[in-house]
Amino acid sequence: MNVIFFLLAFTPEGNEPGLVEQKQALEKQIATASEPARLHMKLSQVLQELGEHKASVAHAEKALESLDDSAEAHYRYAVALRHKMEKSPLSWVSGKAKYLQNLERAIELDKTFVPAYQELAGFNLSAPGFLGAHADKALKIGEALAVHDVKQGGLLIVDAYEKKQDGAKALQALKTLSAQLPNDQEIHYKVGFYLQTREQYRESLTFFEKEVEGEALDPTKLYQAARSRILGNFELENAIALLDRYAEVRGETPGPTLADALWRQGVAHLGLNNKAEAKRCFQKALDLDPEHANAKEGLQDLRSAQ
Repeated sequence: MNVIFFLLAFTPEGNEPGLVEQKQALEKQIATASEPARLHMKLSQVLQELGEHKASVAHAEKALESLDDSAEAHYRYAVALRHKMEKSPLSWVSGKAKYLQNLERAIELDKTFVPAYQELAGFNLSAPGFLGAHADKALKIGEALAVHDVKQGGLLIVDAYEKKQDGAKALQALKTLSAQLPNDQEIHYKVGFYLQTREQYRESLTFFEKEVEGEALDPTKLYQAARSRILGNFELENAIALLDRYAEVRGETPGPTLADALWRQGVAHLGLNNKAEAKRCFQKALDLDPEHANAKEGLQDLRSAQ
């Protein structure tokens, strides 16, 4: 759920707007700055985005010369090393130790520095086993972070249990997080979605429909509450009404489109044996999105059945 994609991570390369200009400006500032360490660190990040990984590592190393007591500097150096090694996988054999040492040093310097924990856990969850990566190590990292950051540590614990293919413990960890963070809509959504993907549709509603005092219900949770009812084939009229509400409040919320909502309503109407209304919903979905594959299929199935 929250794993940093390691080794397979996609690193955007190329001259994105503004990056070349940032690089040039930072190089000029470094040439005249009396204390350029943080400029080197920033330039390392820019070079990383530009795909200039060897230079990125060199500038991160320069930053460390003056910022050896900075958790962020050690973390940035480790990330620069990772991006460089991803371009030459064999280099992990010789470069892994330095990468891990700098992440561990970052955590030693600042026990609350979340990115270092996430990067270190990401290595153990995604790197090949021959490099010494192991989900049990990621679990311990998550537990250590949870002492300082309940949410981010808890999410790493969930990732570790998922990697270990222990769905029961992953779900329990999520439920524990939900109880610890009763006002966190993101966590409620994650628990609901986890239950939904395991076909525990009725139980998922407990989390999709959990309201937070003083906050409007997340529109995406409305959609998922309807989706659980449709997938479980129960309370279909309620599902249709929820999707109407979703269409009203969605606004610019990223996630399922209005065409998606109409298609789902069509499926619900089919479950109620209301084919005429299902056809209307599928057609309205296609009016909004002529390439909506599911709506096309639904409409075709109705025509074939006639």
